[in-house]
Amino acid sequence: MLVDGVQPGVITAERSGVWLHNSTESHALPLPEGNSPGDITCMTALPDGRLAAAVRGRLLLWDLRTRRLVGEEEINDPSWIRALCVIPVSRQGFYLAAASYDGLWLWSRNKQSRWFGMPRRITIPGDSVTALTPLYLKSREVMLSSAGGTGVRLWDLPSGKAVHSLITAAPVTNVVTGAGLLHLGGPAGLAALTLPTDGFLPNP
Repeated sequence: MLVDGVQPGVITAERSGVWLHNSTESHALPLPEGNSPGDITCMTALPDGRLAAAVRGRLLLWDLRTRRLVGEEEINDPSWIRALCVIPVSRQGFYLAAASYDGLWLWSRNKQSRWFGMPRRITIPGDSVTALTPLYLKSREVMLSSAGGTGVRLWDLPSGKAVHSLITAAPVTNVVTGAGLLHLGGPAGLAALTLPTDGFLPNP
């Protein structure tokens, strides 16, 4: 993701720390005392110029322009965060979604505010969420797609409700969108679904 005011680069979590690499130099991003890069389960850059990283039961936030740690969001979840996903919804804001063992966390973010709103936790009994991706329907509506042990779900962001489920015979461990298709991957192989206008997925 390209971030305004930040030179394009790559962010890595290594034994020596969290690093921001660009074409000419590398900079270390400080971790709070008592934390190790090995505790980081996933990271994503945010449109507002920050980096979000899931570390055990917390979400750490760095300002990529100053390379300083600027905040923490506590996540009262017994399991670690497995995936993070940014869903831009307008020029003024976006959602940050996080996947844990049996649920989703959703934060709304208005660019006029520096901090996230209160997160919403959505419990998904009996499933293990492993991957997230934004889903842009032909109607231009933006939804969140989650993949897990029982298949794929589509989520309405304002309400936080599941609007469609696609049950699969094998777990789905990866999901990505592109060129009007939803690509699924897992132990059973790969599949591609054509994205509809109404949010209802066809069988793969």
